[in-house]
Amino acid sequence: MALPSTPPDPLGDPPSTFGSPSPHSTTPSSPTTSQRTYSVAATLAPTALLPHQPRIIYGDSIDGLPRIWRAGTAPHTVFYNAPLPTSPLHNVFWHALKSSAFADSIVKVTLPSRSAPTALEVQFLDAASCAIACAHPIFVSDQYFPACIAVAPGRKVYRVTLSRLPGVRYPDLVTGLQRCLAPFGIVREIVVRESYTFFDGTGSVLLERPDPPAQQVAKLAYKISYNDNTTILGEWAHMGSHCKYCKQMGHDIDACPARSSETRTCHSCNKPGHLQANCPHVSEPGHRSATTNKRSRHLNRVPHQDRIVLPRPLTTNLPTGTSADSIHNPANKASSSLLPIEPQRKAKVVNHAEEETPSDNTAYIVDPEDDTMLDALPEQVNSDKAQLQQEPEKAADEQALLEAIQATETERVRRLTRHTPNRNTRRSLSTSPTRRNTASCNSSLSPPPRGLPKVGRPETRSLFIHHLRSKGIDLLALQETHAHSIALQDTFTMQFQSPSSLWSPHCGLVCLSKDIMLTDPLFSICGRCITATVSHAQSMFNSFRICVIYAPTTYRERHSFLTSLLHNPLLIPASPTNMILLGDLNHSLTTTTAHSTPPRPWLQFLTDRLVDCVTPTGKVPQPTFHRGTSSSTIDYIFASSDLASCATSHSVEYIHSQWSDHCLVTVVLSLPSSRTSGKGLWRANPRLAQLTSFQDELSVFLYTFVPTLPASNSPQTNWDLVKSEVTRFIKRFSRRISPSLSTLEAQLQRLRTAAIFTHLAVSPFGLWHVLRVVSLPMSFFQKIRSIMGSFLQRGTFPPISLDTFCLPRMQGGLGIIDPKTQQSALQLCWLQPIVRAPRSPPGLVPRWMSGLLQPSLPSLSPLFPLLFPSMRPSGWRDLTSPLHLAFAAIDHLLHNFDNVVVNSTTCLALPLSAVTIVPASQARFPPSWQDLLVSHLYTFDPAPASLRSISITSSHPRSRVINKFLGRVQLNTLTLHLIIVCACCSPRELTEQYPSLLIQDGTSIDLFPFFNALVPSQTWARLSTRTFRGLCSHHLVRARYFDPPRGSRHWRKFWSFPLPLVARNIWFRGLHNKISCQARLHSLLPLTFPSPTCSICSLSSDSQDHFFFTCPLKNAVWIGMWLEFFGTIPTPTALHNAFHFFSFPSSLNSSIPPSTVFGCTLLAIWRHHWTFIFDDSPFVPSAVVGTARKTLTRICQELDLDPLF
Repeated sequence: MALPSTPPDPLGDPPSTFGSPSPHSTTPSSPTTSQRTYSVAATLAPTALLPHQPRIIYGDSIDGLPRIWRAGTAPHTVFYNAPLPTSPLHNVFWHALKSSAFADSIVKVTLPSRSAPTALEVQFLDAASCAIACAHPIFVSDQYFPACIAVAPGRKVYRVTLSRLPGVRYPDLVTGLQRCLAPFGIVREIVVRESYTFFDGTGSVLLERPDPPAQQVAKLAYKISYNDNTTILGEWAHMGSHCKYCKQMGHDIDACPARSSETRTCHSCNKPGHLQANCPHVSEPGHRSATTNKRSRHLNRVPHQDRIVLPRPLTTNLPTGTSADSIHNPANKASSSLLPIEPQRKAKVVNHAEEETPSDNTAYIVDPEDDTMLDALPEQVNSDKAQLQQEPEKAADEQALLEAIQATETERVRRLTRHTPNRNTRRSLSTSPTRRNTASCNSSLSPPPRGLPKVGRPETRSLFIHHLRSKGIDLLALQETHAHSIALQDTFTMQFQSPSSLWSPHCGLVCLSKDIMLTDPLFSICGRCITATVSHAQSMFNSFRICVIYAPTTYRERHSFLTSLLHNPLLIPASPTNMILLGDLNHSLTTTTAHSTPPRPWLQFLTDRLVDCVTPTGKVPQPTFHRGTSSSTIDYIFASSDLASCATSHSVEYIHSQWSDHCLVTVVLSLPSSRTSGKGLWRANPRLAQLTSFQDELSVFLYTFVPTLPASNSPQTNWDLVKSEVTRFIKRFSRRISPSLSTLEAQLQRLRTAAIFTHLAVSPFGLWHVLRVVSLPMSFFQKIRSIMGSFLQRGTFPPISLDTFCLPRMQGGLGIIDPKTQQSALQLCWLQPIVRAPRSPPGLVPRWMSGLLQPSLPSLSPLFPLLFPSMRPSGWRDLTSPLHLAFAAIDHLLHNFDNVVVNSTTCLALPLSAVTIVPASQARFPPSWQDLLVSHLYTFDPAPASLRSISITSSHPRSRVINKFLGRVQLNTLTLHLIIVCACCSPRELTEQYPSLLIQDGTSIDLFPFFNALVPSQTWARLSTRTFRGLCSHHLVRARYFDPPRGSRHWRKFWSFPLPLVARNIWFRGLHNKISCQARLHSLLPLTFPSPTCSICSLSSDSQDHFFFTCPLKNAVWIGMWLEFFGTIPTPTALHNAFHFFSFPSSLNSSIPPSTVFGCTLLAIWRHHWTFIFDDSPFVPSAVVGTARKTLTRICQELDLDPLF
């Protein structure tokens, strides 16, 4: 099935119900519509949009509808949806079919059945006639009946529903799905689901597979690897049990071993296993954690003390030189409610720097709209002191409590005001609002889906904060923080690792640079505005004011708030200079409605006094808020005119909806330095002078550089040039001999990974000893395989699958040991004695294992449960069973019993599940039938010396189950194995019909034919672990097998070639089609490599053959080498055969192997190609030939061959 030539663009106009038809459809494609203008689009009637609609992006379609897939009974057949016999179009349809152009090619027709009354099957002579019938539908009146090609016999089509599909363009999605689903079958159709014309990440594919599945086709899995970083999920009919928690098959979510059985979570400590009433982390039963998840019962109730913004200035207890930022924070309710404070009925500015210490510059602004001023008067302080003196004991307790709180606040202020110098003068300002969560009293900084999570989700909050810190931001403004408590503010400050931060219940200002300080903070009484001074610890730029606001969501409150800001000159001056204003305004400056229009003075102030640093004048602003299908621009960063010129770049970055429904708005400022530094003094490291290599290189540098100084320059100018060049030389030398810390960490990590891998994979006391005796889950082996793949594929792209590496060297692999297969192979030391002597094997462990096997079936051989899983007790099938490893080793081998013949006694003792074949499309063998034996249905007839069936009567204890089994056999939903067929034939009939079969005699049970079939062409006595691993190669489903297959002689020749290791590596990767040519890079990473064209010649697609042979410049290299060493001009076919089939011409010099010439030429082309890519060095064929000759000379000298030159 070919890809459509013009796949539908997901960003285009809304498609029809199933999208545009593919080129295979008989309906002509619709004409391309021109780009619509806003005026035209506004006048058109709106198209009805559906919440869920399918769209075909790959495959056959009939008039935009998906085609019908049915299994044909013969080759070269098609299906028609014929009209019913009662329809008036019935006879007309048959006349039209008879008079069609392809009627003479019809061989047979199969009339519709009762189950499919409209499915008419028509068989043609050949495939060409089928194609003609599909291209010419039958027209009857105003209807037409197209033909759909039937599914070939022996094939079956599965509808696989996919989810978690990546968000890429549809052509890239088609390519990715075809690549990841190729091991499972042929993709015939790809359908995506769209919600209101937008891709929602789900879809389905039609997968054609052989029926029954062949060994070359992988088994369908619930979790499918899309690429190295992405997995998708697939579901299909009768797929069996699968877990939606660990994404594995074989069990459901209730039986998942990776899922914790404990679901209760404590609301106090946020840990599972107990409830809040029994929390062991709370010393008092009535104590409630400050970070609890439980909501308050009074959401709208605000106590009077909670409205207090300004706590009492305690001049007697506040230590000198301590900043009171945190004490005056409006979120500090604990300090606010210590002593009663009477409000004053007037608006005023209170500056507590006058009442406390000279080092405190914190002031609080009272909203003029609110004429309630919460302040502490000296008279009240005196009255409170008098009251404390009247009650000495109570006063002592309250005084101690007050001192403890103040000591805590002093320590917090000391932590927040620590700074370290930094000379970077580029600053980033960003605003990251979060969702409106008015119903929640708990708060957190990291949003869940479209909003802010609770404090009980610390892992989500940590991920969001880590994401913000990774952006390299210096100043971060946040809105709707819900930081109502000091404990929560400390948590946020600690997670941000901020040296200085300011918090209020509605917004926050976080400094992420250790050199920047936040001083002189001002808070509005409502907590929706924070203003502070931003300065550098080393005065690298002039200080400026920054104002963070979060406007209310309702119109009336927002109008009042914005109006009040204009009347507070300490928060926002009337003529701002050196000021940044940013935050969530909750209104748009370009799109306004009756209920979202801001106050006119506020708009006039923003237009006349400030400059929008994100949206240039005359441009359309980018949306910063997304919720559902709506978006708007409500987050802004403004600057005064003197700072607006310092803005160098800006961005609006999307944040995942699970974190926030707002975008991250960022502006980068390049602030001029406020310091004037002199020439300074440059000093070199004195330890460099002790290095002999440094002395030699410096001497050579000076001897070569000084003569190049211009004679026309003055001595001072030349001396300055010498000093500057010596400085650069020393810095380059220092970087070369002293790698950076990140480089050293990366090297140590690689050494650690290599050491772990080597210890686990090579040491006999490492991984193999553990695997011999310990049962481990599959996730452990997947982790080990991931480490192995990372180690083997480090620095290479595209990677070769680990399964290919695990193949033997004579099959195209490297012989890497697969851990799971090796674990099964290590059980041979115990399995071999049991197979040879089941009841009394030699050795302690085999005898113990045989003793465990015998009680399960006392009358039968212990080999029965070892060979047939249905005869194992239920308690032996999990990881805790002592025989789990032995069972897994036997199950790891390929169970192919097609050529097994046993005597009648052995056949009667076999379980029915072992001699029954269940087709892939049918229901599996029911678990309730697992205990049925062949003896329940057959008995031995001594006359013909064969089995005959038993007549099942109603008195039989298992008559109902046996009748169901026989019914499925008659319906062909179950098939009896050839073992039963042979047992029902007499020895004379077997000899006549199957002369190649070995007839088994005797009356005792003999299971050795089964065990011999597990290891074909081998014996259990001489079976080694290497041979066992080779017998289990069918588990390497992702290994690359060559077509046509290469024999061991072919690979033995390849490994014997005298080549450099790098050349053999390149050749090996090329044989597996894993060369990083431009065409392959484009197919894997289309965004990074937008074109598949060759980078050197720019003439054609850079396939692997073009990369090595057919590129004009590289072909010139081959011509030069071929003429010099073989005396002929190579053709592309000759080069292809030499590369893949090792077919070389005769060499002019018999002492030089042709393979060495070919490998050295490959290596030279490889090196010069990447030198051209990375270093812009021109690709010169003569230079490539010279490199190949040098490499060949070195190899000849190593092999003690005659020198070439």
